Amino acid sequence: MDCINRRYQVIDHAHDGSPGLCYLVEDLLQEGKRAVLRILSPETIQPGVVNYLRRELPALKNLTHPGIVHIYDFGLVQNIDGHRVLSRQYYLTHEYVPPSKSVLQAGADWTHRDIADAAVELCHVLGYLHAMGYVYGRLDDSSVAVVDGRTGSTIKLTRPMLPGDIESAILKPQKVNMQFVSPDSLRQDRPDPAA
Repeated sequence: MDCINRRYQVIDHAHDGSPGLCYLVEDLLQEGKRAVLRILSPETIQPGVVNYLRRELPALKNLTHPGIVHIYDFGLVQNIDGHRVLSRQYYLTHEYVPPSKSVLQAGADWTHRDIADAAVELCHVLGYLHAMGYVYGRLDDSSVAVVDGRTGSTIKLTRPMLPGDIESAILKPQKVNMQFVSPDSLRQDRPDPAA
């Protein structure tokens, strides 16, 4: 396989630990920008995921924090290598995060101050998602990485915000409407500054 939808040039399989078809691609319409393309077959996704992605894609594409993986596009696979695809398969493209150290690997050499700074940075990322109405599902060492960039290392959630159990290794965000209320507020006590 070389090209999907006459747009995504396949470079290699993306080895991110997720089952299913996942490729490292160059987007020919975006001047060769690298991305990860996931093939989503109806057999591997929960009912309603396609409708969710169609409905939520504009909001998911607007999640712009540097600490999260950005989602680029979602659609129907129409052709592969110029040949029309007859089965109904969908694709999702998102930001490519180069191989990096997990937060546990990187943290082995950190001082207490470095650990505190990383925790605060992760809280900023999660706070941004919460403010946008999303809850990041399973949070563990495989979903948080230390990525080296132009301005130094940064904490990054390494998987995109996707609904349901598309693949067993992809996290499950939940759209929420309620806001956090501290236990002090629930008891109608004066809130503690830590709350």
